Amino acid sequence: MSQRRNIFVMGASGKLGRYIALHFLKRNYEVIAQCRTRCDELERMLQGRGVYHLIKHDFLSGDLNDFIERVGSISQSLDASILVEPVFHQMTEKKDLEECWKVIKVNLAIPLTLLHQLYPLMRPKGTVVFLSDLLPVGGLNVYHSLFPSLAQLASSSGIHALVREAPKVFKDRLRVFGIALGWINIDDSEAALKVVPMQRAGRLEELIEVLTYLVEKAPDYMSGSLILLSGGL
Repeated sequence: MSQRRNIFVMGASGKLGRYIALHFLKRNYEVIAQCRTRCDELERMLQGRGVYHLIKHDFLSGDLNDFIERVGSISQSLDASILVEPVFHQMTEKKDLEECWKVIKVNLAIPLTLLHQLYPLMRPKGTVVFLSDLLPVGGLNVYHSLFPSLAQLASSSGIHALVREAPKVFKDRLRVFGIALGWINIDDSEAALKVVPMQRAGRLEELIEVLTYLVEKAPDYMSGSLILLSGGL
């Protein structure tokens, strides 16, 4: 019997994170899922599907070292970690510097710290995938009808740079990828999709297909790649 693989999913409270956790659970992974809200809903979705562990944690208020210890008590041989962008912050009339710092902390500083602290818990040549947005590629107007803040742009630009440069730090011990997402899982009648060359939203199944490839099938020589899943945006 083959050994069960282990995967960590950050941001399993949201729709993308929940779907990712469920997918890998069905593929016989032991799933460690971080949730901040709707943890009961997530548990109902995963229950009876396989081996999973839910860790309720708020990265803005909780102790990160304690969180890592809880992950390590479950597994010290992670095959993969999927880090989903926690928030997409939009401009407001109120210029709130504290809110900007929160966005940069949760979208950039926390994922960067997790990359370093999860590394000792990963198998050799384990895979880390960051799910981010298209702002560094397409600019503030890339999402028609949305008005992302400069703090959002700064944090996602940092993630894109992190994906490209992390292999120089971790070398052959860890593979790092990024997926920059366009419109995923929205109604194809939405006006925002008129600017998408493929004239439709991406499907959750298409995101899962890319993730599964990166975690299970990508060649060892592949690392530092940023994949655009955007319908041509």
